[in-house]
Amino acid sequence: MTILIRLLWVGLGYGAAVLTATLVTVALIVAASALPDQGKFGSYFAVKFKILDLAFVGLILTGTYAFPGWLITVVVAEKLSISQKTYFTIAGAFSAVLAHIFFIIGRDSSSLFGLTGETGAIYLWSILGGLCGGLVYWAIAIECLSKWKPKP
Repeated sequence: MTILIRLLWVGLGYGAAVLTATLVTVALIVAASALPDQGKFGSYFAVKFKILDLAFVGLILTGTYAFPGWLITVVVAEKLSISQKTYFTIAGAFSAVLAHIFFIIGRDSSSLFGLTGETGAIYLWSILGGLCGGLVYWAIAIECLSKWKPKP
């Protein structure tokens, strides 16, 4: 039963981390699009009607492509008995970077280092989202789980 409870908290933590990372990234995209840009990509009036689309696609892509980075994070944390907030927060950013690498390689490997303009900004915002997602994962899967463990 203990392993099922642990898996539940870990799964809940991953889901919350993906949701947080996605919502932070979408919020930053929308916030930046409100800046004056002379009608270029990111116009607030064009983006405000696509917020739900951005969030839905972001959830699917984040949940899929961030999974390997999250798995590495969890395995290393288990092997080394790591439970620090800082580790999981930085690991969230690592997962975001790794997710973009997997996404780009799967789509078009020639653009791996072409991180300029709007695309580069979106990558940066998703790293900030990953930091927040890692913190949320720690809060749920590590901190809350430790409070639910039975006392010996």
